[in-house]
Amino acid sequence: MEKPLYHFAPAKNWMNDPNGTVFDGEKYHLFYQYNPNGSSWGDICWAYAVSRDLLNWQRRGIRLSPERVRGEAHCFSGCAFPAEGGYTVAYTSVGEGENAASERAEQVFCSADPAFCGIERRARINAGINPFPVREWRDPFLFSYNGKNYMLLAGMRGSRGCIFLYAQGGGAYDWRFVGELYGREGEMLECPNAVLFGNRMALFYSSSRDVCIRAACGDFDGERFAVREEYPADFGDCIYASNLSAAAGGGTAFYAWMRETEEDPARGYSGCLALPRLFSLSGYRPLFAPLPALCSLEGELLPAGARVSRARVRLPLRGNVCLLRGKEGDGVRIEAGGGRVRVFRTRKGESLAPLSMPAEGDFADLYLDGTAAEMYAGGRVMSFRFYGEGCALLPEGGAAAREMRPAEISGE
Repeated sequence: MEKPLYHFAPAKNWMNDPNGTVFDGEKYHLFYQYNPNGSSWGDICWAYAVSRDLLNWQRRGIRLSPERVRGEAHCFSGCAFPAEGGYTVAYTSVGEGENAASERAEQVFCSADPAFCGIERRARINAGINPFPVREWRDPFLFSYNGKNYMLLAGMRGSRGCIFLYAQGGGAYDWRFVGELYGREGEMLECPNAVLFGNRMALFYSSSRDVCIRAACGDFDGERFAVREEYPADFGDCIYASNLSAAAGGGTAFYAWMRETEEDPARGYSGCLALPRLFSLSGYRPLFAPLPALCSLEGELLPAGARVSRARVRLPLRGNVCLLRGKEGDGVRIEAGGGRVRVFRTRKGESLAPLSMPAEGDFADLYLDGTAAEMYAGGRVMSFRFYGEGCALLPEGGAAAREMRPAEISGE
């Protein structure tokens, strides 16, 4: 099994949610949940990396660790937001002991310089800010609208998973409860983030019940959110915990954790970042496009049957295309037709749950990178993991494949 090499991943150990994603006009800043002590979840810190194109990265170590003297055990997810002299960094603080995350989480606000060389804790709030009991209160995301600053937080109100809205008061760390922005009965929501196009909002959240990211799109007036359409943000089975930043040229970059779907602590690492995607909103429909920088990694056309671990395969959306990967008993079959793309996988001779995505246009682009696979078609994306050994490509029906070189990802 080969580690992804043009998807961002840690040099070793565990990673999960992208946090504090920022574009400063020249560089992209990325924090991510990281365990410095092993390849399974635990001891969660914020590690840091920078990039100029969202593809080639320099890892720069841990920048935010639990404040042990206060009993803090983990620095859960959050965001970075422009502030005077740098940024405000907000995260969910989780202490030691049973039910610490569900019952006793607090939100911590820090100041950071423009290069994130120093992050200092300034203030914290607890669930008492809410006018009713809230559990599983987590993942602050700050944004602005009509000259005012707002914050989203996820939480459970009884059996209802909610995304709550808060407005900034007179001080930098003064927040007041506005109301429930969005909710779903019977499932816990996490990692809310939003981007506005005028008064049209795309609200992303992760569902812990279905282990997926969804997009709710509608109209926002500063207090209420009128949902018009809802869509999966990804039609695969391994994407979770999104975040957003501005992008070069005035666009929006969408980040997400690509979790492992087959754990193996012996490999020494776990998780990677999905390829950051350029996001736009067409009416109330979310559209995703691959990074332009991916073209810089493309090599020569590959002949049918070439064995590679990294490739871009352009698949015609009429007829069937079969992509076989790995040894006997491991494979992926892609069927395109009737306005959909379907993916059928086998692992060690056993069938995995099939995947399906609406597909418009003439072709889909499938990016393979070791165990990571992402397919773009008509503004939609499907992501999945596959753990076969090696990669055998057998394009049919006019499919074309190009080898992909590794990105430059360095540091610890």
